[in-house]
Amino acid sequence: IGFVAPLTGNTQWYGEWQLKAIQLGADEINAGGGIRGQKLEIVAEDDQCLPKLGAEVMQRLASAEKVPVVLGAYCSSVCMAMAPIAEANKIVVVNVCNTDKLREAGDYIFRVKPGASQEGKFMAETIRRKGRAETLALLYINNEYGASTKDVVKREFEGLGGKIAAEEAFEQGGGDFRSQLVKVKEARPDAVYLVGYAKENGLMLRQARELGLTQTFYSSLTLESPDFLAVAGEAAEGVVYPYLYDPQGRNPLTQAYNAKFRAAYGVDSEMWGALYYDALWLLKPILEKCGKDSACIKDELYKVKGF
Repeated sequence: IGFVAPLTGNTQWYGEWQLKAIQLGADEINAGGGIRGQKLEIVAEDDQCLPKLGAEVMQRLASAEKVPVVLGAYCSSVCMAMAPIAEANKIVVVNVCNTDKLREAGDYIFRVKPGASQEGKFMAETIRRKGRAETLALLYINNEYGASTKDVVKREFEGLGGKIAAEEAFEQGGGDFRSQLVKVKEARPDAVYLVGYAKENGLMLRQARELGLTQTFYSSLTLESPDFLAVAGEAAEGVVYPYLYDPQGRNPLTQAYNAKFRAAYGVDSEMWGALYYDALWLLKPILEKCGKDSACIKDELYKVKGF
């Protein structure tokens, strides 16, 4: 099966964590006899979080590797670039992308996490009701993921009677966000919502504190990364964000998975790897039943609660 993620570039951390978890799951499946007596092989492709490159590697997985399933991508813009190719070639794609456009992306496209609508609604309510913010500034990465998530937060926050004080976009891979932050500071919002990737988020927080922004920063699921903390340092203190996985959680399945991950790699897993580990084990009995029949795999996934 294929795997598509940023394995190089400014978002490579996410892909590296995901690949470790997927490989851990594949090794366990193969140690137990594989799929229908055959070893499960992961064909990993690097998309660098770039839509054009994502489309290219998806086409290669379809034409050269002829995989029935692809895990990936991570970045919403890449998922949307991959979807038409997957549909045309009847390849099942299971991803962790955020954009709500995935709902209309095709019959073979699935994801294993909440989308922008669920996350955005939850965060708007958290900022407005629990944070008691009357005004909110929006800082977002200028791509499908950033824009779609920001739009939901804006709509839901205004629906709760709040006002948007500023909206500032920034480019993927950037390093200097002071111009956007100065505008946010001048708007004097009660709170700031930031949606981007780990490196940009970390740099953004550091520069915000250096410029004297003392407001509470809220962020998205992408903040759940140990690598964000490495960049942000003390500036990360007080940031509020949602998450889907706690390596110290009491759930026996969580404890068992994290113990295996730690034994293999010497560190705790994080959320993005855990999601794909789950996805792989969810797929195992379906692959046992369907083999390489992607139409069968698709139909079986529709029977899984939550999809």
